[in-house]
Amino acid sequence: MRIGLLASGNLGYTILKQINHSYELLFVMTDKSSNLIQDFCITNNIPFFVGNPRNGNSNDFLATKSCDILISINYLFIIEQNIIDIPEILAFNIHGSLLPKYRGRTPHVWSIINNEIKTGITAHIIDSGCDTGDVLEQIQIDIDLKDTGATILKKFEGYYFPLVVKVLDKIKTNK
Repeated sequence: MRIGLLASGNLGYTILKQINHSYELLFVMTDKSSNLIQDFCITNNIPFFVGNPRNGNSNDFLATKSCDILISINYLFIIEQNIIDIPEILAFNIHGSLLPKYRGRTPHVWSIINNEIKTGITAHIIDSGCDTGDVLEQIQIDIDLKDTGATILKKFEGYYFPLVVKVLDKIKTNK
């Protein structure tokens, strides 16, 4: 499967390395602050776009890009239809909550603020809304009394890539 990746931050970088090792990664889109992602793409000769892709800003970059699957990991920007339409098979996101709870940014922090005892990650189809697409898979993760936003993100690191693999395997076997 040919993969396009939208990724930001340390979590995005961690998953980028794993995806690049295991799959055919064709391009990456990231933000200006994700220097590790940019450096990795330069070192590994992966075409990449940096910045806000909205309002046609990424059209020139995307004009020659295609993929089978588009994956979003911790990406900072709401994804517009021109990007959603790129993959031939599916665009999906890994989101840091048990959707439909806590759509949008920093959902793991809202779980703590609201005294939840569980959080998790959700693989869902990317649609034109904000974290509103159909749920593909979910993994529940306990919130301990001493957990912070940072410790939850650290827990997530161990679950994001296996969830990506699970979704890709289901796609590969038409499930």
